[in-house]
Amino acid sequence: RIGWYAAIPAFACAALLALNVQRGQRRVAAHTQRLDALAAAQREAEAAHAALKAQTERTLALVRDAIPAGDAKTYVDENLARYDALARLDADAENKRRYYENYPKPELKDVPAQPVARPETPRETLERELERIGEARVRAQSRADHTAGRLQAIGDALELEASLAQKRERLADAQNEYDAIQLAMDALERANTALQSRFSPALGKRAAEYFAALTDGKYGAVALDRSFRALATERGESAARDAALLSQGALDQLYLAVRLAICDMALPEEKHVPLVLDDALTSFDDARCGAALELLYRLTETRQVLLLTSQHREAAYLAGRSGVNVVTL
Repeated sequence: RIGWYAAIPAFACAALLALNVQRGQRRVAAHTQRLDALAAAQREAEAAHAALKAQTERTLALVRDAIPAGDAKTYVDENLARYDALARLDADAENKRRYYENYPKPELKDVPAQPVARPETPRETLERELERIGEARVRAQSRADHTAGRLQAIGDALELEASLAQKRERLADAQNEYDAIQLAMDALERANTALQSRFSPALGKRAAEYFAALTDGKYGAVALDRSFRALATERGESAARDAALLSQGALDQLYLAVRLAICDMALPEEKHVPLVLDDALTSFDDARCGAALELLYRLTETRQVLLLTSQHREAAYLAGRSGVNVVTL
């Protein structure tokens, strides 16, 4: 890999803008997913709210049908009071019956000649009525409990409304952020297109010179498309070959040539900025390494070159050359 220390002019950043655009696109995709998730959450919350509202209206309709017009609590309380009164009467009647059975029977005196008229309502009828009222009391209690539960559920709708408003606010914030990123991406795209149109031809020409030197003239031209995809053409051929079709050794040489060309354009010679390479030739075989060292040695005529390496062959190859200093750490 190749590193350098210097401020890079704006026109030389074109090779890096493609990476920035890709990162921006990933951020746009991430924000798009967040917007979709928030929109889905909003739709689910609205559907849940609508379902709860419809269920509440059905429950209230059932309550209105079951309870006469008026206050539901009053109706339930009145029925409970009637049931309690009947229960007390029944208990009193039972106590009196037992008292009568246990009380000594006096002699009957002054018995009326005519039998006493029986009550118009039979006892069985009254017992059935009492049982009916007891069942009505149970049903009323059940409806009251059910109504209380529904009323509690209606109270939860307020929390749902608050949650829905919060989600809408988050959605608006995310939309604003998305719009800002999209605006920045559009500006980067326009700047990238302009810089590519100006930068790619000059960069390709400079890279071709270095690539020819590295390959002993085997390749005479290098072209970089607007996405900075490299194409190389052998001397005597008209068709350019994609970098992916080159051998690994030739591909490494092409990448080095492109990087050196970027350094030339980003770090003009008059700035005297040193060129620093860190293990840049590790994957080169000896022949390619020698060609690369010859090229780097020529570059020392215009700028200082610092080559960091974990191998010894570079030092051995350049041993005795004028201006070459080997420092072992």
